[in-house]
Amino acid sequence: MKREHKLALTAGALAVVFTLCVAEASLVVFRIVTSRAALKKVGTLDSFVVSAAKAGAPFDPRTRLEVVTDLRNKGIDAVVPFNYLSSRDDTDHGFNNPPGLYEPGAVDVAAIGDSFTHGACLPREESLVGRIRARYPRTASFGWLANGPLLDLAALREYAEPLRPKTVLWFFVENDLDDLNKEKQVPVLLSYLKRGFSQKLLSRQGEIDSVLTRYLEAKTAEHVAAGDKGERAFSARQLILEGFRLRQLRRTLGLIRPAPVTREPNDFELFTKVLRTAKADVDSWGGKLYFVYLPGWEYLSHRDDAKFVNTYGFANADRARVLAAAAEAGLPILDPLPLFLKSADPLRYFPYRQFAHYNPAGTELVGKFVVDELARNRENMSQKAGK
Repeated sequence: MKREHKLALTAGALAVVFTLCVAEASLVVFRIVTSRAALKKVGTLDSFVVSAAKAGAPFDPRTRLEVVTDLRNKGIDAVVPFNYLSSRDDTDHGFNNPPGLYEPGAVDVAAIGDSFTHGACLPREESLVGRIRARYPRTASFGWLANGPLLDLAALREYAEPLRPKTVLWFFVENDLDDLNKEKQVPVLLSYLKRGFSQKLLSRQGEIDSVLTRYLEAKTAEHVAAGDKGERAFSARQLILEGFRLRQLRRTLGLIRPAPVTREPNDFELFTKVLRTAKADVDSWGGKLYFVYLPGWEYLSHRDDAKFVNTYGFANADRARVLAAAAEAGLPILDPLPLFLKSADPLRYFPYRQFAHYNPAGTELVGKFVVDELARNRENMSQKAGK
């Protein structure tokens, strides 16, 4: 190769490198400036708080520990919660329900599931179950953070069965199959597959309160000792070091994705057995169990990217098998996914279009769908009974 050609190639390569470095440096400086501005304006880098500030919505930049500390300074008994605040009133057994529902015959509709069912991040009346309760006032939630199918079955057996509700809604979300793989390692949870097994938890609230209080106090002490700073940490030095790997530029161009996760295969045999056991339980008192598939942010944000869905293991990759398992167990299926897909922007049903639980618009959409489906099913049953 001629010398002038080598010089031209070298000059071209240097120009490309220089351009990339300038682009990365610009992005690093922009990130530093905007991050410091966010800290100065709202006191945190939490994406939801920053988004709320931009939208002019009210926000609380305090960390959970800061909230608990402020409450304790006011003489209010408070601990750092598992993930979000919930009542410590003994009458609700830890679930997000109005008083007066824990008597036989007081509940018409019972909802089983995880934090979506519990009502995380929303006022009770704007939660998913709250929307259903507006139409069916005697509706009780037995959902809790990170519950998977076996814990759902336990909640059904321990808390819903004694109340014998006419209708039970089993809310399935995208991480339930991952939760099941963890839950099946716990022998006592597998015991709920035996008909009639119960730990009589409804009558052991005092013991439960004692154990949880000790646990939460210990966790609170850990947070206090660690000086939990939440999303306040910011390091310009770290951003500059990342600049050598062109990290900001690669992120901007969409070239950085989460590291692929290694997932244990979904246990559909066990999942189907759980659903069959739940149906048998509800059938035993003359109730009706419905399977409700809740579409999540993961699938709705990457539904056209099959490689992403399959590589990173979201349960929607097995959506057809999940629905087939519910059908095999003999459960009527309520699937609101088509309603989300009708929207030009399905992510509008999540806070600031970010990964989270449904926002009020999302719970209103799904709640109305469930209420309408229940009404339609009850009308069909009445017509059949009249023939």
